[in-house]
Amino acid sequence: VGKPIKLGIDGGDDLIPSTPRQIALYRALTDIGCGTGDAAPLAVDSLVALLADSDRCASAIAAIARLPVTMISRVAEGLNHAHPIVRSRTVEALGRYRHPDATRLLAAAFEDEDPRVRESAALVVQRLGSRLFDQTLRRLATEDRSKAVRRAAAEAAAWRANH
Repeated sequence: VGKPIKLGIDGGDDLIPSTPRQIALYRALTDIGCGTGDAAPLAVDSLVALLADSDRCASAIAAIARLPVTMISRVAEGLNHAHPIVRSRTVEALGRYRHPDATRLLAAAFEDEDPRVRESAALVVQRLGSRLFDQTLRRLATEDRSKAVRRAAAEAAAWRANH
């Protein structure tokens, strides 16, 4: 992922969620990310970087979901981020697309070293109703080393079997 755009306003990085300035910031990043200029990938990278902040991640996920499908692969670079919480929230953001390309990119999340990422992937796939990962879910339900992942995968696999 490239170097994100500096997000501070008035010299600080302490934005209060849902302020008019923050709303404007997310809209601006989304508008830039929807464009075709050189700044579009950096705007997407900045939105992905915001996934690290629990106070900003809901707004960042919503903004990412409004990006065009042409940016799905750029968003998916968040699955390689150093911080597991960003990888997990990238899974959520990709799930919001409800697009086959985004769903296919979730495959990497099922192999992530961090159980939170694998659990997120199982929950997102269940919510999407995709059959693409049925075999993976069955495997994780019985073989994953994390109890939370086994539970989420089992629930997703069972839900899929009944729908």
